[in-house]
Order: sequence, then C-alpha cells, then structure tokens
Amino acid sequence: MAVRVSVVIAVYNTGPHIEPLIDSLLRQTMSTEEFEVIFVDDGSTDSTPDRLDALAAEHGHFTVVREPNSGWPGRPRNVGIDLARGRYVFFADHDDWFGVEALQRMLDYAEAHESDILIGRYAGHHRGVAKAMFTANRPAVTLSDTPLMDSLTPHKLYRAAFLAEHELRFPEGRRRLEDHMFVIAAYFRARRISLLADYHCYFHIGRPDIGNAGLQRIDPPFYYRYAREVVELILAETEPGALRDRCLRRPLRQELLGRLDGAPFLKEEPDHQRSVFDEARAIALACIPPHVDRGLSAPQQVRSEQLRANRFADLTRYVRHQVGVRCHSTLADLRWDDRGRLTVTVDALLVNGPEARPWTYRVDGDRMLLTTPALEHGPAEDALDCTAAVRAARADLVIRRRADSEEWKIPTESTRTTHTDGDAAWLSFHAVGVVDPRTLGGGRLLTPGVWDLYVTVSQTGWSKQNRLAVERLEPALAGCRPAVLSGVPIVAYWTAGAEKLSLNIDAKTAELAKRPGRCRLERSAGGSAALVVDLDLALDADARPAVALRLTPASSSSSSSAVVLAAGWRAAEAGVATLAAQAPDLAPGAWRVTAELQLPRGTVSWRTATVLVVGRRRSPRLRSEQAARRANASQRRGVLGRARRIAGRARRRARSVARRWRER
Repeated sequence: MAVRVSVVIAVYNTGPHIEPLIDSLLRQTMSTEEFEVIFVDDGSTDSTPDRLDALAAEHGHFTVVREPNSGWPGRPRNVGIDLARGRYVFFADHDDWFGVEALQRMLDYAEAHESDILIGRYAGHHRGVAKAMFTANRPAVTLSDTPLMDSLTPHKLYRAAFLAEHELRFPEGRRRLEDHMFVIAAYFRARRISLLADYHCYFHIGRPDIGNAGLQRIDPPFYYRYAREVVELILAETEPGALRDRCLRRPLRQELLGRLDGAPFLKEEPDHQRSVFDEARAIALACIPPHVDRGLSAPQQVRSEQLRANRFADLTRYVRHQVGVRCHSTLADLRWDDRGRLTVTVDALLVNGPEARPWTYRVDGDRMLLTTPALEHGPAEDALDCTAAVRAARADLVIRRRADSEEWKIPTESTRTTHTDGDAAWLSFHAVGVVDPRTLGGGRLLTPGVWDLYVTVSQTGWSKQNRLAVERLEPALAGCRPAVLSGVPIVAYWTAGAEKLSLNIDAKTAELAKRPGRCRLERSAGGSAALVVDLDLALDADARPAVALRLTPASSSSSSSAVVLAAGWRAAEAGVATLAAQAPDLAPGAWRVTAELQLPRGTVSWRTATVLVVGRRRSPRLRSEQAARRANASQRRGVLGRARRIAGRARRRARSVARRWRER
C-alpha cells in the first residue's frame, strides 16, 4: 500500500517530553501502512536517540536518522523532506502531539480537495495560538480572505509534489523565524490552501520547563536580523496594495509591536527594552510604510506612532498604563432546558488597575477616543479614534478541555451597553450562550474529560478572557446540576477551592447522584397512591434512559427482600427530572426508596432522603431519613424501657416471694 503521508519530526534533547507525541502517533486511526514517521535527530546528547532507536526497532513505519548538530530545526526538516515517501508531508515538533484521528481526517480532506496545503485545527496548551480562522471547514482560502498570516508555524500538511515543484526548503543553521520564511513562500505559491476546522488535529504544547525553542528570550539584534528577512520576503512576493499591507501587518503586530507590550516587556531590564525598541524601529522605518498602521487596532496604532517617532519613554509609559486591562465577569444564570442544552448567562466588562475600575474612553461628540496617561507627546487623535471598534465590541463564551486545551466557541448572543459619566464612557456586555455537549465538538459529543468555561471580551484591540465564575448569582448556583444526554453522564460542578464552573463529560456514574432525590406520594380520588421522585438531573426529553424504583427494607441490607417497581418519566423542566411508579402493597415497616437509571455504562443508583413507612392499619406515608432514624431510635428506646420495667417487676416479685419463704 502506498504511503499517504510522511510525518517529519526534528528532534533535539527532548527527553521525556517526546512521549506524548509518540503515544499520539501510535494511536492514530490511520493504518500504519498508510503513514510513516521520520525522526531526524539533530545531534542530541541525552537519551532521546536511544529511545527512538528502540521505537523504530519495534514499529516498522518509524524511521530514525541521526545528523550532526545544526543548531536549529531547518536542516533536520529538509533531511526529512528528502527521505519522505508520502504523497503529503506534515512537520511536527518533538514536544507537541496529534489528535488520534488527525492524519486520517487531514489526508481525506486534502485528497478530496486536491490541496497543496491543508491547515488542520490546532490548540495551544499552556501557550497562545491564533484560532480566529477556524470557523468552518473551507476547501479553498486565500491570503486576502483569511488571516493565514497569523499561522506561520510549519505544522501543516503539504503536498510533497508541490514542495518539490517549487523547491521549498527551510533556511538552515542557527537562526530564527526559519519557519516563517518557509510558510510564507509556500502560501504565495500554493494553488489551493484548505482549512479543516471541525477536529483538533494538532496540539502546540508549552513545556513546564520552558524548553520550547520558539519561546526562549530573544537576543534583539540576532532576532530582528531574521525578522527583517521575513518583511523583505513579503515585499518581494507582493505588489503595493491591499494584499501587501495586510501581510505586512502580521510582522508589525507580532514581531515588532508584540514584543513591545505586556508584562513580559515591562519585566525586562531597560537596556533590553531599549534594544528591542531600536531594532524594531529600524525595520518599521525602512520596510513598513506608515499607512499600514491604519489597519491596526487603536492601542497598536498608539504604540506604532510612538515607535516610529522614537518616543521610547512614552511607549513604556503607555504600556504600563494599559497592562492591567482584564476581563471581569459575573455568572448571572445557568439552566438546562428540556432538550438537554445548558444556557449560560454572563455579564462582563473590561476593567483596569487594582481597583478594577471600568476601562473608559473619552467621548468627543460622536466619537470614542482611547484614553492615555500623561505623555510627553500625545498621540494623534486619528490614532486614538476607536468609534468603529467600539461598535464591533462583543463578548463570547468558549469551552476548553483542561487536559489539552481543545477549545470550541459556544454560540453566543452578545448585547453591548454604553455607560457615560460626563465625557467618560465604558462598555458592559450581556452574553447568553447555549451549550449542547452532544454537538459542540465539531458536530460531535465533546471529548470525554473536564471542560472549563470562559468568557472572552473583544473590545477595541483587546481580547481578554476570564474563567467562569468566581462571582455568580443565585440562579447560577441553583442551575448547576448534572445531566444524562444520549446515555452519557455529564456533570456540571463548581471546582474545589476556586469554585469555578466546569463540565465533566462522560463522568463516572457515581458523580451524577451526589444530591439525594426528593420523594412524595400522590393520592388519587380512588384511593390509589403514586410514588413520585424528583431528581436534580437534566434529560433530553427525546432520549430518556430506562428507570425503576427499588424499595429496600430499612432494617435490612439484603437485596433479596427488595421490591423493584417499573417507573416512567414525567415532563422534565429546569433541570429537574421526575419519575413515578404505582405505590405497591408492602409489608409493614420502613422502606428506603432508590431510583435506578439504566445507562450504557451501567446502573446508577440514586438514593432519596426519604423512607416510606407502612403501618399495620394505615396507608403508607413518607418520612425523612432523619425523622425515621429518630422514630426508630425512639422505638428502640421504648422497647428497651418496657423490657427494663418488666425485668424490674420480675425482680421485685422474686424478692417478695423470697421474703415470704423466709418468714414461714
């Protein structure tokens, strides 16, 4: 069978961090005859080569090549290209991993659409990645209609014949941004670029030891030598116009202004800050025309103006002024509907500073202007004007899997409110999202595991996220309850300590029944009684599990004396599932009531905090377990008291008889 795809992996001193990647490759759903894995070791000095040799000896579709150290991934990847036998080539990093269906899904889609490049949906686990492009599967996208320039890492699928036709290679040697050079050249030469958005194919991992090569602290002159090459490549590949400006904004936003912003910049020594500033400024002045700035957000335009004008002190002051901007949110409501969907209602706004004051704008007639601290040279008002961006501001809800940061956007209705106080204005948002765990994962059930919920406020250039919900209102507390959807247990809960909202998909069945059910008797006019149980549980009205009621004598733990009643579901609403069964004729005594749900993974026993008491001459009645325990204790005390009284009378009679015998 022909090899469909070659996975090329540059390796250097990865150690145990390579194991998740290996595991994900061994678990691929694609046949091992259809793909090969080529590890190119770049002169590792640890045990990594031995680990890979052992792996290749065990698995015939794995190959290991050892190369002298070149200092960067470019040469190992080129070696992999030369060795690849697959129709397509995928470049992976040695400390990332794949989704288990990734290769199968990417190859099927790329072959169906004859793609030169396919970008599979990816996630960033403990590191940031660009995700805006993954709104839907798209067979053909371009640099003009899709933010492809936000994705310049090489972790994509490339048609091998396309690479050979255009002699696409990575720059070699110790350098930076070699992947940008390769990917940009590929973008401009590809006849068809495709997006696969309905499955997470690749996971970028931020290592706990900060060992990722691309995350290391930069040496500004060294780094910006190669950033200039990237900008010059864009200029060489484009003519003046909208496409060139769009492409140039990527290095301007990320490599230049992106390294002159945020807490990491402020934590650096002043000499390092100034070096980054000077190197970035030289590229901006030489290669990127000022009119390109007009496509930036207002905060970025302010910093770009300060950069171009050599106002280092003003830029640093402005970054410090807005570095504390963050999202503040309140979970206002949480409720399941009768179709098995969880509605999440959130109020949110951007705040700044330790006092968490709303981030304000200056009102100038019909315009909204960005506020700045006192600066030596104030920015031009055109750079501060963010009126259009204010109108586009919104809040969205997302759900993210804790184990690997697989993330999906929740369909959200966002309402924006503008508040004013004199010439100051600020925004707040009311967001209502609907979570259907059965379809949210790209049309499929969310991957089993724990998922956390977030709100993201996108406002005038900021995109700030906050986990739900340290702050929450009473309706949200009442609505946090489990569900069974299509037979799958799903548990909504507050995390321990932090008390934030999470969903456990395909949870252990024992997690469902932590809250006891509530039992009641309903008597008909004819004298019959129905035993009714309310469970704090959401159900899909069209796919309810089979259910029964088990009655067990309170005085016995044996199941042999239990009575099992066939039960049926009544209409469920507001996350409460109600079931009922005809009350049977029972022997006198106290009976514990337990609901039993039949799920694919087994039976869930859901106890109630109620005991059914049947008297000798009276109809059954319900008592709480606590009341029943008190009654049983009282009854035991009464029996013991009577026994003591009888024994006392017997002792007194015996003493009386003994006295009479002695008196004779």
